[in-house]
Amino acid sequence: MKPTQGIMKPKIPFTSPYDDDKLWYKFPKIKVGFRTTKITTVRFPMPPSEIVEPYEKRKAEYIESKLEAFDEILNGREREGVDVTCPNCAYSWTFKGYSNRVTCTNCGHQFYRIEKVDLRSGFDVECNHCKYRWRFTGTAKRTPCPNCEEKVYPEKCRVKDDDDPDISV
Repeated sequence: MKPTQGIMKPKIPFTSPYDDDKLWYKFPKIKVGFRTTKITTVRFPMPPSEIVEPYEKRKAEYIESKLEAFDEILNGREREGVDVTCPNCAYSWTFKGYSNRVTCTNCGHQFYRIEKVDLRSGFDVECNHCKYRWRFTGTAKRTPCPNCEEKVYPEKCRVKDDDDPDISV
């Protein structure tokens, strides 16, 4: 097996002519006789196979382990379903999608699903601006803080509480 060659682009750092303390890079030039030549690429032989083969083997093992871990994460997570009833034909099924727009599998009617929230329980929210805490019992995506009137996203500012075990962070 003939070893392939590597290619490198050499560059020499120099200070900017515009006095901004920034390094610029240029290709080196060599003078051969009366002619000046700019060196843009340098070819070099690859390292011997005693070095390359163990490296490639370890690299392949590492990539394979990362792919397996990633595959376990993807296949291990199955989304919990939401019970949905079509308002057109009253057909019920478990919806496992991520969209709020649902298409009935029975009649093809499209509608928006609304997740039901237990308004009695709610959850604790802390304002990012004034650190005021209160119990949020609504369904709004954004709400004003009762203390400073700063807009707050309740799901993002949710406070993990020991009494609220269903919070997944």
